[in-house]
Amino acid sequence: AIPEPPDLNISDEDEDDEHLEVDLEGTVEPDLSKPQQMGDQGTEITEAMLASAAESKQLGQQAMDDGRLVDALNHLTDAVLNNPTSSIVYGTRAQCFVAMKKPNAALRDCTVALRLNPDSARALKAQGMALSLLGRWTEAAKALRLACQQDYDEETNQALKFVQPKAQRVEDFNRRKERRAAEKAARAQERQRKKAEDAARMRRAQAQAIYEMSK
Repeated sequence: AIPEPPDLNISDEDEDDEHLEVDLEGTVEPDLSKPQQMGDQGTEITEAMLASAAESKQLGQQAMDDGRLVDALNHLTDAVLNNPTSSIVYGTRAQCFVAMKKPNAALRDCTVALRLNPDSARALKAQGMALSLLGRWTEAAKALRLACQQDYDEETNQALKFVQPKAQRVEDFNRRKERRAAEKAARAQERQRKKAEDAARMRRAQAQAIYEMSK
C-alpha cells in the first residue's frame, strides 16, 4: 500500500501570554483641553518684549512658589508670547502645567523647550514628571536621568527613584516578551524544517512503493 502523507497542519501549542499589570500609582487622566497658546518664533523680538517676558517669568515663578497656579500660568503665557525663543520660559510653564496635573500640556511645552535647547534640565525634569503622570514609566525614567545628569537636584532624584522600579518592570517584561517571540519563531522554523523533511521522505517512500507495485 502507498503510505499516507503526514499531517502538515500541526499548529503551535497555545501558550498563556504573560500580561503586564498596569501600574497607575501617581498617574492622572490625560488632559484633553484645548492646546495652550504658543509664541510665534518667527516674531521679531524687541527689547521691550524681552523686558516684559523677564518680568512675567519672574511673576509666574513667584506665583508658582506661592501655589497660585492659575496666576502663574497667566504670567508665564505672557512670557512665552513675548519671548517665544526662550527655552527657559517654556520649561517653566511646563513645570506649572505639571503642578496643575496637566501632563499633555506640559509635554507640548517641553517639546518646544527641548527643540530650543536639547540640554535644558528644567524641560527634561518637567518632561519626566509629565510622563510619570501619564504612566509612561520608561520614557519618564529616561528624561529624569538626563535631567539629573544635566543639573542634579533632590526633587528630580526622588522622582527618578519613584519611576525607576516601574520602568524596570516594563523593560523586563518587554525583554521576556521579545525572547518568547524569538523562541516561538525558532520553534516554528524548526517545525517547518521537519515537515519538509517528512514530506520529502514520504514522497520517496511513495515513489518506491509505486515502483515496487509496477514490477
